[in-house]
Amino acid sequence: MLVESIQELESRSLARVASAGTAEEVEAVRVEALGRKSGFSQFSKEMAKLLPEEKARVGKQLNSAKQKVEEAIETRNRQFAELALRTRLDSEWVDLTLAAPGARGCRRQAPCDTWGAAPGARDAGRSTTGRWGGG
Repeated sequence: MLVESIQELESRSLARVASAGTAEEVEAVRVEALGRKSGFSQFSKEMAKLLPEEKARVGKQLNSAKQKVEEAIETRNRQFAELALRTRLDSEWVDLTLAAPGARGCRRQAPCDTWGAAPGARDAGRSTTGRWGGG
C-alpha cells in the first residue's frame, strides 16, 4: 500500500516536471513533492509504523523515488537556465563585421589611402597622395 503510493507520487511528480513550462512550475512541483509538508515527507513519517523488515524495503523505494524526482527537477531547471541564457545572448548579439554608426571610413567603393579617406579627397591639410595615388 505505501509502496504503491510512493510510486504514484513519483510518477505524478516526474510527469509534472516534464510538462512544466516555466521554472516557477518546476519549483511548485519541488515544494509539493519534496518540501517539509510534502507527500514524501508524509511517507517518511508513516514509515515509523512499519515493521523493521518492511522499513528497509519501503525506505529504499522512498529514497529512490526522491532521488529520481530531485534529478528530474535539477535537469529541468538547468534546461530553463540554458534557454534563458541563450535567449539573452541572442538578444544582445552584435555583428562586429558591420561598421559602427557614424564611423569614418571610405565613402566609395575605391580603396582607401593610409588616412582612411577616399582617393582624391582633401582632409584638413593631410596629404592624400597615398599608395593608391590620390590627387
